[in-house]
Amino acid sequence: MVEMEFNLEEIYIQSIMTKIATVIVEGVDDVPVYDAICNKLIKKYDVIAVENIDDFSEGSAGVIGAMDKILEIPSSQHLPKNYILGIIDKDVRDYRAEVPDNDLVFMLNQYSMESHFVSEEAVSGITNRSIKATSNLKGEELNQFIFNKIKESIDELYFYSLEALKGATDSNYDSVFTYSYKYGRMNDPTIREQIELKKTSLTQYGDSIGLVQCIDSLKKVAKGKWLLSFFCEQLEIVFQNLPEDCGNSNIEKCQFCLNEAINKCQYKLKEGISKVTIKGFALEEVGLSELDYVRDRLDSMLPSNLVA
Repeated sequence: MVEMEFNLEEIYIQSIMTKIATVIVEGVDDVPVYDAICNKLIKKYDVIAVENIDDFSEGSAGVIGAMDKILEIPSSQHLPKNYILGIIDKDVRDYRAEVPDNDLVFMLNQYSMESHFVSEEAVSGITNRSIKATSNLKGEELNQFIFNKIKESIDELYFYSLEALKGATDSNYDSVFTYSYKYGRMNDPTIREQIELKKTSLTQYGDSIGLVQCIDSLKKVAKGKWLLSFFCEQLEIVFQNLPEDCGNSNIEKCQFCLNEAINKCQYKLKEGISKVTIKGFALEEVGLSELDYVRDRLDSMLPSNLVA
């Protein structure tokens, strides 16, 4: 690992010398996630937050600036894309025609990294770690049941996200909810009332840019931290209601409910499980198929002829 303080050119040169690829990310929250993704690959990688590199600050602008500087280094027999990569969130760059023109910058295809962990596939791993049910009760049917319950609740977040998107792409639009807001601002009664009044016009706006009320659209336009917080909140609620669903035969009944020992239902949450721990579980699901394209780009670094 390159020692502090980091110098961009030294990082790049060391990657070439050591055959350890360098991945530059936007900030502190990205480092453990990308490190976990890289650790599942055969090749070796160093993951560095751009703010820890001399003369660069956190965020996508810092990553893009760092990769632009790499391209200014005099060319040699080494191709920079084999040794260094800057990864940025998509945010709303595609809607603002601000996609960077630099092969060393890899832009996610969803709003941010957090967006990828909102899926039925992620539900499987999270459920296994969150409820007491035995293996015969867990499986595809339960995962579908849980994820469908979550999808039933997406409407509100969809409209807040459209409001933020319109404000981010139209300088003349007076948005009542912006991407700078924390997730908790959704509970502001004044904002909620204003969003309610705008639902028809926001639906028309979404239609005009090819969006619909679904998880896939939310992954493109909802701030990733909002979406993951929403997802984990809803998971906690669904998990808490599973014993009732078991008792009502909405899901496969456990052996205790079959024996009318309802208070011993196996679908109960494990002790200490909350939306906070669920979020931690979600971010550890780095083997998701939705991240295959990220792994493919990372795996394209250090071609076999360079590491043999």
